[in-house]
Amino acid sequence: MVVLKKTTDHRPVFLNLMQIRLPACALVSILHRVTGVVIVLFLPILIFLMYEVSSRSHFIVWPPAYHWVARILELGVVWSFMYHALAGIRHMFHDFTGVHSLKSTVVSAYMVLFAWFIWILLTILKVVYL
Repeated sequence: MVVLKKTTDHRPVFLNLMQIRLPACALVSILHRVTGVVIVLFLPILIFLMYEVSSRSHFIVWPPAYHWVARILELGVVWSFMYHALAGIRHMFHDFTGVHSLKSTVVSAYMVLFAWFIWILLTILKVVYL
């Protein structure tokens, strides 16, 4: 049996993912998964770079540019860990309290995004000024 597409079906065939507006809850959930993958993939690289940068015997071998690479990777992993922790607390709150209303999930999603943004600003201020 062959199923043909109806001509009255106006759904898009080729989706442009950059034009789709996700709800806040979906964005928080997707970013939680992405930050988990980032943490797992980049943590061994970060540990290696931190060891190489801090080791006095290897200090002469590495040019100073690698110190900035290590700092940027470190900030990326720290920011992803911060977000992953905030979104994980949000998920645990909904799991343990049993509150699953649409309003509470949307409000908590915006709270996670706002808290993460403030936390990023605070870490930037700490890195720049301290």
